[in-house]
This record gives sequence, C-alpha cells and structure tokens, in this order.
Amino acid sequence: LLVLSATFAIGQRIATMGNSSLVGDTMNACGCTGALGFETSAKALIRFHSIAPWSARELVKDNLRRQGDLARRSPLHSIPVADGLSFIGGRVKGGSHVRPWFPVNLARVEFVEICVELLNSRGMTYSPRDREELFQIFDSMDFD
Repeated sequence: LLVLSATFAIGQRIATMGNSSLVGDTMNACGCTGALGFETSAKALIRFHSIAPWSARELVKDNLRRQGDLARRSPLHSIPVADGLSFIGGRVKGGSHVRPWFPVNLARVEFVEICVELLNSRGMTYSPRDREELFQIFDSMDFD
C-alpha cells in the first residue's frame, strides 16, 4: 500500500510515499497526541490521509502462497539454503566482511545477477523464464 501525499520544500510541491512525518510531528509539537492519546491521533491521521483499511493477514497469506509457488518452480530449490546464503553473502558489497549485524542493501538486479552466477557455478540449466522469476523471488522477500 503506497500512500502519496503532497509536501512542500522550498516553495516546491513534491510527492512523498506515506512516511511524511510533517502532520505527525505537528500533532506532537502542539500537544495533540498527549491530549487526545495515541489511538485518537492515529485515527485522525488515517482519516486525514484517506488511508483505506486493508487486511494484513490476507497480504501475508498471498505473499506466502506466491513464495511457495516460486520455490517449487525455481531451480534454486535444489541448492541447500546455507550454500545459497553463503554464496550470496560472499558476493554482496563487503564480501566476506559482511556481518549479520551490519545492514546490507541488495538491489533487485544485483540479486538476480548473483543468483544467475550461483546457478552457473553449479552447472545448472535454467530458462529465460526461470531468470525472470528470480525478480519475482526478490519481490516476494522484499518487504520495505
């Protein structure tokens, strides 16, 4: 769910995606959140931004179903998870210096290129469709 709102910066109107804190910061600064309470303030913000309710449970269930379908079809399913993670971890910026407590950004295209390299290193055959589905695999895991 992406919510676009208008924000002004140096006299120019720009679009932001949902996480603009302008209204929330203003409500906190003027004491509205303290006086009205979190629930009431949150409901006011939701109404103010016209955010429609949605079922998180359905979203998660759909995503898990999609992940399962992709896992069954992808040639990656025959590679042990530990081997795949080790391979990807070694190729991500920072290589063997990557530690689990440091945040690492992995772009969609980079993920696909590394997975293709992994498949090639194992001598595995894959189709153009399999390669395209690697993008879908990345999308099914990327939650932010």
